[in-house]
Amino acid sequence: MIYDTYYQITQFYPRGDEERAELWAVPGRRAYAQFSDHHLIFDTLLLVLTKKTGIYIVIPTMVVYAVVYRRVWWRSLVPAALSVALMWGVMPNVVFPALDVVPGGRQEMLGALFQQTARYVALHGVEMSASERRAIDDVLVVDALNERYQPEWADSVKYEYNASTTDEQIQEYLKVWAAQGLRHPEVYVEATLSMLSGFASPSEPIQLRIETWDEDHDGTSLLRQPWQLEGLREAARDVWDA
Repeated sequence: MIYDTYYQITQFYPRGDEERAELWAVPGRRAYAQFSDHHLIFDTLLLVLTKKTGIYIVIPTMVVYAVVYRRVWWRSLVPAALSVALMWGVMPNVVFPALDVVPGGRQEMLGALFQQTARYVALHGVEMSASERRAIDDVLVVDALNERYQPEWADSVKYEYNASTTDEQIQEYLKVWAAQGLRHPEVYVEATLSMLSGFASPSEPIQLRIETWDEDHDGTSLLRQPWQLEGLREAARDVWDA
């Protein structure tokens, strides 16, 4: 709940940077501009730390800054370089191994495609050939996709990803995904827009899901939902819903 909220806020951090660029051009006011730059670095780092996809917002934004504010273009390098070093260097190669964090599976990268497939199965499942069903079933449980599909929420589909799927099976699935997309492209567009609707709609409330599964990795507990904290979880839900 906290990281999603901050991620939404920090997507809009570029505010005020035109003034910052002007301040750097005015002698005597550069100290304030430098203070503002520290805020920019702080915001960009928190943006990428709260969601991995934040790096794909930071990098193009900093490129645009360097072009638009050419007089102080070098000020865009520090936030971008620190974000890249943190998310593609320090976190996966130092922090995660030290804390025994399990690497994210391919389902995270393919989640949007899985959601499109789930919608296709829900709407046009009867049209699929046996080979298409088999290719999907090797990666996802095809018979349960219709039931698990939720337009605004991809996790229920991703959670049934077959972790033992081979590269060859992924390639076969991607061929089927591409063929079905050409057959009914509107289904993929609808699936994508449905997932994004909560971020763009000014009238819908932000969704909050509280779901935890007790799992372990080589004997190490990964996720726990202690019953002693149930009261605290209920209180947090009540505050969010208020």
